[in-house]
Amino acid sequence: MPEALLFLQDLAIIMMAAAVGGFICRKAGLSPIVGYLLAGLVIGTPHVVFPYVSEKARIEVLAQVGW
Repeated sequence: MPEALLFLQDLAIIMMAAAVGGFICRKAGLSPIVGYLLAGLVIGTPHVVFPYVSEKARIEVLAQVGW
């Protein structure tokens, strides 16, 4: 699979996790930012296995950019 497609796949997973986390926190009466932070913790923590993220280094680059 081309590198650009894997990057887009990882980006889509990050965005979907943030959207779901934000939606759940919004329904719970919290700020969506809490959901975004929780999504970042789940995806970015090396101890949590997230099977759809293809490469850890790519996620670290996105984290440094500020996604």
